[in-house]
Amino acid sequence: MYGLLRYTERGMLQVVFFSAFCRLICMLFLFFIAQYSRASLELPAGAGLHVKSLCKRFKNMHKQSCRRKGCSDITAWEVIMDTYMDLLNIRDIDNICCLCMIFVGGGIVGWIYEMLFYRINDGEFVHRGQGILPWLPIYAFGSVFICLLGIRFQNSKFAVFLVSAVVSAIVEYAVGWYLYTFHNGLRLWDYNTEIWNWGNINGYICLRSILLFAFAGVFLIFIAVPMIRQLSLLVPQKVFRGTSLALFTICMIYFLKEYVFRSW
Repeated sequence: MYGLLRYTERGMLQVVFFSAFCRLICMLFLFFIAQYSRASLELPAGAGLHVKSLCKRFKNMHKQSCRRKGCSDITAWEVIMDTYMDLLNIRDIDNICCLCMIFVGGGIVGWIYEMLFYRINDGEFVHRGQGILPWLPIYAFGSVFICLLGIRFQNSKFAVFLVSAVVSAIVEYAVGWYLYTFHNGLRLWDYNTEIWNWGNINGYICLRSILLFAFAGVFLIFIAVPMIRQLSLLVPQKVFRGTSLALFTICMIYFLKEYVFRSW
């Protein structure tokens, strides 16, 4: 009974932590969406979402909601989501769909890269990932982070290269450290045992991976993103939006099932 109680408490803590983490990621995602909208589509300064306007709107809506429903009937998260959805315009929705395609495509390209690399490293093909889909979440999330941050520096290829290198290093080291520390020494990759592992740091990152992902970030910003934008204009609007959101949903369900809840 004591063991079951400890497991239950641990599970509840993980649920609370995961919920808070998802809310933080969503808020950052929504904020960068607005920044991405202005940077990529050259919207006027008043378009999209400003931090000041969000805070002001949040306070006003929160006061009105508390008067109308009572503080116990509405959460701050609901107010934030309602605020942002109210400020969304058609361009923001299209940008979200483009990011969904980057999320899906980044995971697929990452899976192909690892299949080819480990064919060279191990001398045989080894299926990468924990499920059946040819898609790896770390590359998907990394692609989105690089896109959201790198798009602000699209006038300089070198700046995009540096941003991509820093983002990929942080993401790769953080994920590798988290898995090893909190999942009984789990390592989904280990540069200590791989070829071309110059500048290896604790097996989590190395110079080869950082440089490769930095060049991939330049390719993403200057080639892949314009291609996806062009595709969104060529394909019927409903088809593009429906397909991108459907693929994103499938990948997210797969990620939660195979990588998050499976470990619980």
